[in-house]
Amino acid sequence: MAEHAWNTDAEGITRHLTQHIGFPCVVKPTREGSSIGVSVVQNPEDLPAALAVAWRWDTSALVEAYLDGMEFSVIVVGNHDPEALVPTEIVTTNPYMTYDDKYMPGRSQKITPAHVDHETLERIRQEARRAHQVLGFTGYSRIDGFLLKDGRMLITDPNSTSGMSPSSFLFHQAAEAGLSPADIIGRIVSLALEAHQARRGPLE
Repeated sequence: MAEHAWNTDAEGITRHLTQHIGFPCVVKPTREGSSIGVSVVQNPEDLPAALAVAWRWDTSALVEAYLDGMEFSVIVVGNHDPEALVPTEIVTTNPYMTYDDKYMPGRSQKITPAHVDHETLERIRQEARRAHQVLGFTGYSRIDGFLLKDGRMLITDPNSTSGMSPSSFLFHQAAEAGLSPADIIGRIVSLALEAHQARRGPLE
């Protein structure tokens, strides 16, 4: 949603959002990351302030349904026959993972493997693997999503790369699979070379 659209018909947009998305909802800049400019909006009265925050970071904003459930992240490694590593559960005391939750020590928990039964872990892994393949990712990816309280699983944030800080999902899940940081990075480099050899074009 662009700011000028809101200024033209704020009342109509609020009615539409109330009917089709509902509250609470999430407002965020269209092109940002790391939870910058994100707000969880509990009622229509708080919508203008949340949109104003998002518009500080982009010329348009997204308004999405608030997902109530377990947030997870899965590293998928491979080109033609990828492997999904063990999912990580993300725990925070806030309504969503804030910037500080993601990058400040002690502000959130990354639990690997996620606290669900084996069948659910495998279901998450298979859906992450499928997303990696459908989107044409090569090398590795990080597939984020939610397991909702009603049992539905939603893939919300497929990433063609992942952070590589010592506490990142990549190294958490690699360790669970018995891989050292050097092992997993070496594997990613080998997969990148393999994928590049199969391509045509100016980078050949």
